[in-house]
Amino acid sequence: MHLFNEWDDDAPDGREEDRPWERPGVVRRDCEPHRGPLLRAVGMASLTFGIVAVLCCALAPVAGSAALGLGLTASILARRDLQGMRWGRVDPEGRGPTMDALQRGRSGAILGAVALAAFGALAVLVLVAP
Repeated sequence: MHLFNEWDDDAPDGREEDRPWERPGVVRRDCEPHRGPLLRAVGMASLTFGIVAVLCCALAPVAGSAALGLGLTASILARRDLQGMRWGRVDPEGRGPTMDALQRGRSGAILGAVALAAFGALAVLVLVAP
């Protein structure tokens, strides 16, 4: 058994030695694993569906809805993971893929929303026109 004395640097008296995970650049061992590759794949799927929705008007309702849903999901989860990385709750090794997922998810959601709006406007023009 190791007994601490007042000259011991490892003494648990509230000094920095007692909490090594609070040092700059150190990650806790019990932090949550990152979901970078999974979120990147969801963001890429959103972007792909968004491009298909914009380029193919016949598939716009289905592909646009998928792009919007997947894009919002990827963006929300990526932001949550990035916030957890800043707070030290999530492994910061996945910061790169998570940032990619955030950008791809946003882009896919925007493309999906634009495709749905364009399809809706076209449908209204076709139905209203004599």
